[in-house]
Amino acid sequence: DDCLASFPELRLFFLGDASICTTSGESNEGEYQRTVGALFSCYWLLRLQVDGKSGWCHGYDEHWRLLCPEASDATDVALPGMAFGQMSEAQKRASFRATMSWQMFENLVMQAGCSPEELGSTQRIMTLLCLTAFHDIMKVADLLPAVQEQHSPYHG
Repeated sequence: DDCLASFPELRLFFLGDASICTTSGESNEGEYQRTVGALFSCYWLLRLQVDGKSGWCHGYDEHWRLLCPEASDATDVALPGMAFGQMSEAQKRASFRATMSWQMFENLVMQAGCSPEELGSTQRIMTLLCLTAFHDIMKVADLLPAVQEQHSPYHG
């Protein structure tokens, strides 16, 4: 609901039948879910020093509480040398959290000029979020422009 309140354009994904495929082959609902996932990725990237790493690996529940596995649960720890494909979902999440080079993500945020101390970062972040929110909306078939007969055929 927060995303829809902030970006009312996201409602355009639900024009007509939400199960109809977009130009990408994904359903309107699927494109919407991907867009919300991308918004969460931006959110977590910008909060790496707070709860972004855990959010990225584990997500949140329906009450916006961070989902974190119990640290004492030994079954969530991947064994050294264990192949990724053999890990449980919890082990994959824990392994990613432990082995990801988070400094690379922090550098990405800094190089994009989105660090809090960077002059103009608020405007860059707002631009990033807006583009993330509406960039796939034109994949919705009901919104696609049509070439008028007098201008057809279109060769662009």
